[in-house]
Amino acid sequence: MHIARTVEGTIGRAARSFPCLLVQGPRDCGKLAALAHALGDNLARVSLDDLDERLVAQLNPKLFLDERGCPLIIEEIEKAPALLDEIKRRIDEMRFEALKSGLPQSLMYALTASTTHALLHGDSDSLAGRCAKIDMSSLSECEKLGLADRVFSPRIEDWKAFEASGKGHLRTRGEIFESIFQGGMPALAAGSVDRESYFKAYVASYVEQDAGMLLKASNLIKFRFLITAAAQRTAMELDYGELADAAGIDRRTCMR
Repeated sequence: MHIARTVEGTIGRAARSFPCLLVQGPRDCGKLAALAHALGDNLARVSLDDLDERLVAQLNPKLFLDERGCPLIIEEIEKAPALLDEIKRRIDEMRFEALKSGLPQSLMYALTASTTHALLHGDSDSLAGRCAKIDMSSLSECEKLGLADRVFSPRIEDWKAFEASGKGHLRTRGEIFESIFQGGMPALAAGSVDRESYFKAYVASYVEQDAGMLLKASNLIKFRFLITAAAQRTAMELDYGELADAAGIDRRTCMR
C-alpha cells in the first residue's frame, strides 16, 4: 500500500532541475518508495547494503557505474563515498555535452543516505551545485490520515468545520496519544508489523550497529542509556551536562 508523501512533489521538481538528487533520512522512512513514486518505478536501482555491490563501488567506481548506466537510483550512498567523485565527473561531462548540443540536462542519479556522517566530511562537497539535497522524515499526521498538508490551526472553529466537511473527525486525547505512540514509520502505519518487535529490531540494527560503529561507542550499554535518556527528553532544551549525568558518561563523550 503506497502512502502519498508530501516530499514526492519536491523530488519531482528537483528532478527537472538537477542531474542528481540526494534524499537523506532515517532508515525505513520510505525514501526509496518516495523516489520510485515520484520518478517512476522503472528506474534501475542498486543497494550498497549488498556487500558485493559495495566492494565494486568502492574499488572500481567507473566499472560500477558503467555496468548500470543511468538514470540510476543508488541506495545508501554513504557506504561507498568513492562513487561521488566519479558521479561528479559524469555529471560534468553530461553538462558539457548538453551545452554543446543545446539539449536540456536530464536526471542521471538519485541517491539515498541513512546517515550523512561520511558525506559531511568533505565527500559531498564534490557535488555542490550539481545535486539537490532533500531531507525526509517519517510520516506526518496528515500523511498518516491521507490528508493534504495543512497548517495547524489553534482555532476550534476550524476543526469543527473540518469535521463537518466529512474529511475526518476530531480525535480524542486517547486517539492522539495512540497515534504519537505508534510513530510515523510507514511499515507501522500500514499495520504490517508489531510495534514493539519493529522498534526493538530498529534500535538494535540501526542505532546500536550503525550509529554505535560510527561513534566508536566502546560501551554499547552506556550508549543505550544515552539514547534512552535522549528519547525521554524529546522536545526539551538540550543540556549536554544533564544528559551526560543521566546516561552515566562524561560531557565530552555525550557531545560526540
